[in-house]
Amino acid sequence: MASTDKPTTESPKEQPIEASSTAAKAELKFSVDGPATVRLPANITKAKVVLSKEDLLRRSSFSYLWELLEGAGLASASSYKRPVLELSQLKEGKMLFRVTVSNTTHSGQQQYALEVVTPKAPNQPPRAIIRPESPVHGVEGSRLTLDAEGSVDDDKIVSYKWTQDKGPSIPLQAMNTPILTLDNMVAGTYVFSVQVTDSDGLTSTASARVIIEAERDDPPKAHINECGSMEHSGSLTLRLPISEINLCGNGSIDDKGIVSYNWFRVDKLSEKLSVDTAGTTTSILTLKNIQANERLGPYEFQLDVKDTKGQKDSARISIFVNKAENFPPAADAGGNHTVILPETSIVLEGNAKDDGSIVSYNWTQIAGPSKASLVNADKAKATVSDLQEGVYHFMLVVVDDGGLNSTASAYVTVERSKNEPPKARAANVTVHLPRSVAVLNASASTDDAGIVKFLWQPMDNVPASMIALDGSDNSAVMFVTGLVKGTHLYNLTVADQQKAKDSILVQLSVLEGEEELESVEILMKKNVEEWTYRLRRKLQDRIEASLASSIEESDSVVVQFTHFERLPLDGRLRAVFWAKSHSKLNVPADQTMRHKRVVTSNSATVVSAQRAVRILRQETNMLSEFHISVVQTLYCKLNCSGHGICNDATKQCECDSFWMGNVFAYLLTGLKVEDCGKTGQSGL
Repeated sequence: MASTDKPTTESPKEQPIEASSTAAKAELKFSVDGPATVRLPANITKAKVVLSKEDLLRRSSFSYLWELLEGAGLASASSYKRPVLELSQLKEGKMLFRVTVSNTTHSGQQQYALEVVTPKAPNQPPRAIIRPESPVHGVEGSRLTLDAEGSVDDDKIVSYKWTQDKGPSIPLQAMNTPILTLDNMVAGTYVFSVQVTDSDGLTSTASARVIIEAERDDPPKAHINECGSMEHSGSLTLRLPISEINLCGNGSIDDKGIVSYNWFRVDKLSEKLSVDTAGTTTSILTLKNIQANERLGPYEFQLDVKDTKGQKDSARISIFVNKAENFPPAADAGGNHTVILPETSIVLEGNAKDDGSIVSYNWTQIAGPSKASLVNADKAKATVSDLQEGVYHFMLVVVDDGGLNSTASAYVTVERSKNEPPKARAANVTVHLPRSVAVLNASASTDDAGIVKFLWQPMDNVPASMIALDGSDNSAVMFVTGLVKGTHLYNLTVADQQKAKDSILVQLSVLEGEEELESVEILMKKNVEEWTYRLRRKLQDRIEASLASSIEESDSVVVQFTHFERLPLDGRLRAVFWAKSHSKLNVPADQTMRHKRVVTSNSATVVSAQRAVRILRQETNMLSEFHISVVQTLYCKLNCSGHGICNDATKQCECDSFWMGNVFAYLLTGLKVEDCGKTGQSGL
């Protein structure tokens, strides 16, 4: 038996055992845990005795003995008397050990075999190969086979896996076999891959590009011709009358056969140029009720044909339809007519005969004592009005669908048995200043044959500043500007065609409205050329804001300018305006329910000119910004103590004759007469 200090594979010599002691021990069951094979270059391995937990706990300590039965010199052990046998310096070969485990009461044996094999050569990955080589060509509908059985490995290939990487999706059957079969593929480019795996789990992948060509199917070729003719010129020229025409598309060709025909009208004249069609989904299109299209353009039809593969082709044909030989129309203006005043209108009824159709009518006045009014002049029936005594000549022009025309004349004689003089009528008018224009209207004046002249003449006492605008004093409606307070008379004269006349006096009353009396005048050191609407709006906003903030009972103030003019003496800009204050008043809706319901009422009052002047004179910033030198009432508001009148121009009192005002007040106001005080009296 080898020493424990020197590793060896020699087992200890067997010692004689007394039969009586051996026979008395019970059998001990255990197992040996260790590898059956060790591959070089591994140099160490272990095997151990495995006892049950009961044997380890319930029995006294065990002794162990490992014996080498076969394979001497193939390994070394540090000890053979331990539960774990540790072998080193392994060499190729087979060894067989027997291990004995015993104590005072039990004993048992087991054998352990170990094979040390040569080192394994390094594993090489497999190489996937697909046959036939890429690219693989085919025709749609055919069968193709991809073979990966030619893939190689240094050991062996254990699995195959096919996948589709590109192309129209198709079902793959038997994807885990060496051979992939492809059926009923559609046209396109495909990529298929196979992954092979060897016995050690190494893999390799190869791909094949498969190109499937479509089965040859040339597109169709569409042709249109008039049935019975073999020409395919793309156009037809016809002349009316024609009952119908057939267009044939059965001359269209395709190598596999045409499966559908569809006809379409493609011109944009369907609203103006009608035609009836039949057979729009057959090879023959029938056209009925064809119209001449010389002026509008040809009919255009398109044929679409489709083959079994859905391939299409189109053809078009233009159809020019000439009308039958055209003759000019015969126009009829309806003869001559007589109109007896006071009737001033008549209906002219025209007509025409033509071999085709009339496309237009046109009535025009050629001559007459006045220009008449024509209504529906582009229709066969036209209404003529505003006729005056005399003879009128009207002409009717008709044009047919071939462009030929014809004319006819109608004469209308307007007569009267007795002339009735006109009747002047106009209402009196009242306007309130500061309105700047008054309107006098004589449109209600009448005459049996029509009034031909109006004349408005101011009476001698009408102020010369009141002027008719734009010559309106010779029209039915006169516009008068430069209004002056007072009652003014105008003589209205109307005359008819026979120069019969009538005249009336029309009264224009110009009153001073509250807005006029409460107007404010401001003078600015500004050139009128510089005064723009922007500055005007800016000044208006400033005045409105100033008045609204200073008038407690007001919610808002609206300012209205009535005059802007340049003063000729010093060039200053004069502006006149009035202001209206708006406020919301809470008024009880029912006096018996005063505390239960209140109605809000809008109230508007004209702002006192004196109040507005007092407020604006305090707005020093505004006065400075707009260069305002004077703010005063438009009309003088002084009462002169009842002994004089206030001059609106000078804004001073003119005391009555033989009355002397207060001298001290005169001096204190800067020599201004603001009151005719009761301080003295002179006179007889």
